[in-house]
Amino acid sequence: MVSGWWLKPALFVGALAVVGCSGRVAPDLHRLYESGMEQRRVPPVIIVPGILGSRLRDADTGEELWPGSLYNVLFSARTLALDIDPSTLEPRPDRVEAYDLFRSVLGTDIYGAILSTLEHSGGYVRGIPGQKADPAQRRYYVCTDDWRQDN
Repeated sequence: MVSGWWLKPALFVGALAVVGCSGRVAPDLHRLYESGMEQRRVPPVIIVPGILGSRLRDADTGEELWPGSLYNVLFSARTLALDIDPSTLEPRPDRVEAYDLFRSVLGTDIYGAILSTLEHSGGYVRGIPGQKADPAQRRYYVCTDDWRQDN
């Protein structure tokens, strides 16, 4: 007959592991980012959003087309479709442009936490392509794209 002497200690150790892992401790992000400030020049962070991650607007009116309202998110696929030239199979030019990425939609965080962490904990500022940047300033860039178009 096999002895089960090990069962109680194993359950006790397992319970300790579960209790020890259940407490969630947030990292000190400010201290983490500060540790790299000794360097004179910190490379920029470049954020490339995934599909549907860039906000789209009408270039003439500035009206946001994506994500826009809840109605847009749920029913705008047809209105955002590209007009394709049947002879060339290329999209015809339109007045839709990508201009930013969105932080959240329908209560779901998309890029908000990343941007907040960079700005508040990391001390990063948003850089603007083509503008001279202070080499001592941490910066991030957002590369938006019209995700309806080919890469």
